[in-house]
Amino acid sequence: MSPGANREEKITEMHAIIDRDFDSLVEDLRGNMAIPSVLDETVSTAEHPFGPRLTEALEDFLRRGKTLGFQSKNLENSVGFLEMGEGKELLGILCHLDVMPAGERNLWACDPFAGELRDGRLYGRGTIDDKGPAMASLYAMKAVREAGIPIPKRVRLIVGLDEESGSRCMRRYLESEEIPSSSFSPDAAFPVVNAEKGILRVRMDREFTESREETRLVRIVAGDRLNTVPSVALATFSGISEKQLAACIGIREGVQVEPAGDLVVVRSLGKAAHAMEPWKGKNALLALLEVLRDIPYGPSQVKETMNRLAVLLGVEFDGRSLGIAASDEVSGVLSCNPAYMRFEENSFSLRFDIRYPVKADSERLIGQLNNVAESLGCEFSVITHKPPLFVEKESPLVSSLLKAYEEVTGEKGEALGFGGGTYCRYFPNSVSFGPVFPGEEETAHRANEYVTLESLRKMTQIFANAIVLLSKEEGE
Repeated sequence: MSPGANREEKITEMHAIIDRDFDSLVEDLRGNMAIPSVLDETVSTAEHPFGPRLTEALEDFLRRGKTLGFQSKNLENSVGFLEMGEGKELLGILCHLDVMPAGERNLWACDPFAGELRDGRLYGRGTIDDKGPAMASLYAMKAVREAGIPIPKRVRLIVGLDEESGSRCMRRYLESEEIPSSSFSPDAAFPVVNAEKGILRVRMDREFTESREETRLVRIVAGDRLNTVPSVALATFSGISEKQLAACIGIREGVQVEPAGDLVVVRSLGKAAHAMEPWKGKNALLALLEVLRDIPYGPSQVKETMNRLAVLLGVEFDGRSLGIAASDEVSGVLSCNPAYMRFEENSFSLRFDIRYPVKADSERLIGQLNNVAESLGCEFSVITHKPPLFVEKESPLVSSLLKAYEEVTGEKGEALGFGGGTYCRYFPNSVSFGPVFPGEEETAHRANEYVTLESLRKMTQIFANAIVLLSKEEGE
């Protein structure tokens, strides 16, 4: 029998093991999803750096992996890993167990943490971002091992707890642990993502002088996470009746006026989406700023600033009016998400999430945003800046992952650019690989997040093929 025929038989056996174990994969995933692993800094401690529920999710995942026979390690409840093999070289798979807040519960058709199965789909937080892909990776490792396919490298599934809010967990990993020679992260899209845009988060802050206008803006609250398009924005007024305010605004889709004791609230309702694709959502903050232009209120400095922001931000997504638009052939256009605003007691803060193309000049972008802030009388500062990632599409890593994708799907794969940020930025020779297939709806960070069972099974097969291909000795 030829080596090629023997490989095909082993791959067939490996996929049969995935089919056999698929119900267990789904139940293990549902079990971990039942833990609402949303970052809560208010309950973080030295023992639980991201909060007890995140620790619980990590311990649960490592326990499930250990039960399947893998070596496990927990690094101070910040990040952990499961490992197989005994080779000298290390292959990494990078996943995360923290999930986004559920947001407005009334927008969900089911409990976001119940893992509800319906019509061939599994619904809930983490199904596609990123607990589903993490569990698929674990069962892919199991299938490779049980099929008896020789793996001359060690394979390490690294799971962090802070991907959605800073990736501090990966910095902890790098302090003491071995760095894989190559790795992939199932936290973006298929076929493979070899270019990740730079991520720039900035803020503009100002203190306004006191003013005593009769109709007064008391506060604005919009957004809570910078990597999500805000779905709700509220503006509270004093010195004006509900009827008067409604008359100023007129009838507008997604805008409500409601009493709040002696105050009146304007509520703007939008649609959440991932900050990397703000055009897929509806930014409630931008809609609110447009509404505020038609309301007579003070303080006058605040009114003037909000009016200018409504013009500067408009309803666009590429930062054109801010003077920061950019694009390239590798990763596409810049995206700009005004994600967070707070105003109260004359104190104002506005924060942006900007994803810029691989070849864009980040210093020029920062300088222009500083100029905009100065024109608004604001102090400007950079919150975080993650430079872009780029791995040549001809590299052995990208070529092998494309082959793994093509072997399972039968479809030709091409390397893509991507606006999201993954753990790949912290590791050399690392790219994103899955989990969203071409043509599928992207539901990460949105209500009713889901993964189809068909896609979950198929991605597990692809990850298993990738482990086999990436574990070959040099020259094979």
